[in-house]
Amino acid sequence: MTRHAVVTGLAMYRSGAVTLEEAAACGGTSTAALAAALRCRGIELRDEDDLTVAEAA
Repeated sequence: MTRHAVVTGLAMYRSGAVTLEEAAACGGTSTAALAAALRCRGIELRDEDDLTVAEAA
């Protein structure tokens, strides 16, 4: 996982172009880690993705 890849995944998710799982795959990280990174940056998870993270926990 590189910082650039994670930032790219975050931007793609924020724009609505990809799902949380797709953004995590792009960033080379887990959905939980990407969700945490999104929350740290004040980006809210979409309802369907919030459920995905809750189920994985």
